[in-house]
Amino acid sequence: MSPATAKSELDTLLSQTFTKTQIELFRNDKSKTWWSEIDVVKALSLRSKSIASYDLIRNSWQIPQPSISRLQRWVTQIKFSHEILECVMSLLNYEFIERNNINRYLLYFKIYLIE
Repeated sequence: MSPATAKSELDTLLSQTFTKTQIELFRNDKSKTWWSEIDVVKALSLRSKSIASYDLIRNSWQIPQPSISRLQRWVTQIKFSHEILECVMSLLNYEFIERNNINRYLLYFKIYLIE
């Protein structure tokens, strides 16, 4: 196998899991980089699911991830229109208030029907 073919296959394998920026950081062993929006969004998604997992991946496993300050800066730059916020708030209202009431009613009817 030629070096070019091996590099191409390695790139294909790495790109299934890592972003282009992460692959470049693995190759060049740089400490600083410019994170793309996709990198930041993926990191935010991971961190929103589990702060401990994000810290483990970034610090212990040393897989390149944007810093916490970079994530915070990116989030502060998000602009929402008033209409979008109203829509989001109504969805949250349904998710946390009305849905719980529906679940309570369903639970009540299940208990009533069982007795």
